[in-house]
Amino acid sequence: MSAAADVIADAFNGRRLTELHGLDDIQLIDSITTSLGPVPADRRECLEACSQALHGALADFRRSRLEEFSGDSALICTCFSVTEESIETIILETDARSVDDVSTACNAGLGCGSCRMMIDEMIDARMR
Repeated sequence: MSAAADVIADAFNGRRLTELHGLDDIQLIDSITTSLGPVPADRRECLEACSQALHGALADFRRSRLEEFSGDSALICTCFSVTEESIETIILETDARSVDDVSTACNAGLGCGSCRMMIDEMIDARMR
């Protein structure tokens, strides 16, 4: 189990949340077996436990970010607790023309990615 956890940590360290969103157990287990080689059937549960631990850690992170938010402005990016007001300010002050411009300034859009369309709409509205 330690070897599988090390492989996952090495493979995914430094990657953005958007890259990890949607990873399924098969992809994670394939990543481990590619690095470690064939895993005996009686050790398969170790790989599954490591995969579940990663998914759980990502879910806990998202949950903690939501719990930290306590404001009156609409929350656009729940992964990084970025409000609509903050994004509008960034768009105005930096003349952001893309979601990536906004992401560079405040991380919004770099998590699960579900807010990217709304950020795009905010940029489009400003440009009109």
